[in-house]
Amino acid sequence: MEREIIKADPKYKKQLLIRFLILVICLAIGLTFMRAHMENLGTQALAGFLRVMLWIIFVPPILFAIFFISFALRCQKEGRFPPTGTKVIKDTVVLHGQDAKRRSLMIIVVSAAMILISLGGIFFALTLINML
Repeated sequence: MEREIIKADPKYKKQLLIRFLILVICLAIGLTFMRAHMENLGTQALAGFLRVMLWIIFVPPILFAIFFISFALRCQKEGRFPPTGTKVIKDTVVLHGQDAKRRSLMIIVVSAAMILISLGGIFFALTLINML
């Protein structure tokens, strides 16, 4: 039996790389301004600033995890990994049946762990901030 391979889409790969570089540059600029801004804050203003930063840090992983869970559920439903119509950035062997279900289950478990860790981080950070 011949293995099915999804070929990488070079335009998609370039697009993702550009988005990632823009994100890194924005984060670097934001961290530079944030450091200068934090030195001039009082305790209450610092607590408010930290609350905002808390959401900026911990909410995106939760959103990514939700996306990955929906992706994995699509894999479970189709019995194929990656599901039909998925763009890939590297040539990918398509898995079918039990192998696909096992891979999608791993994604669900890791995503659930990501959500739990992020929620724990939010709880822990809010507890520390409230002690200020």
